[in-house]
Amino acid sequence: MLEIIKTAIQSRLKLAKVFLYLTGFAFLIITARLFITADKTLLFLIWNLFLAYIPLWISSIMKQMQISDYRTNLLLPMGLVWLVFFPNGPYIFTDYIHLTYGNSDYFILDVMTLTYFALVAFAASVISLMDIAEMMRKKSGKLPVTAIVGLICVLTSFGIYLGRDLRFNSWDVIVKPGAIAKETFMRLSHPESDMITLTAAGIIGAMLFMTYVIRKLFLIQK
Repeated sequence: MLEIIKTAIQSRLKLAKVFLYLTGFAFLIITARLFITADKTLLFLIWNLFLAYIPLWISSIMKQMQISDYRTNLLLPMGLVWLVFFPNGPYIFTDYIHLTYGNSDYFILDVMTLTYFALVAFAASVISLMDIAEMMRKKSGKLPVTAIVGLICVLTSFGIYLGRDLRFNSWDVIVKPGAIAKETFMRLSHPESDMITLTAAGIIGAMLFMTYVIRKLFLIQK
């Protein structure tokens, strides 16, 4: 497995460098904000960005496993782990909620900071989603890949809702499945109470799907 990980890193060295630069600039932005405002509120974005990168790391390793025909029986369970962590990328768009109780004196700075982190995380998510779609197409050309991607985006929207409104983390799917099921059933029995968050999560999922479709059409035409 270590050799697979090494090869996966080597095969995506250019992409890794790009995200290294993007991450470095993210640290620069958040440090500048901390220096200017002396406010630590948005430091959590660093952790959220790290979580957003996890699906891309997983999908990169999965791609190399498929290429090398290495223990392909592990691809499905790894895919499920990927799906659990995948909402962390587009989830950052919901962090705009922190603007509602932030200091209005540096509102524009916070908007720009959040936007940068959200776009970098979203880019990582799209690339990772393209990886999974490509793997499915190689596995079987008969698979309705676009429909499956659509389902993934729906599940992602629901994952965003679980994280933002119900405050569950990705690993809670494993350690607290009962609590998630119970809380979800209770909330969805009265969806009007969470309609704003559900709608926002749905829009983010739709953005992800449309980006995938547009990117797919671009690759076909190219």
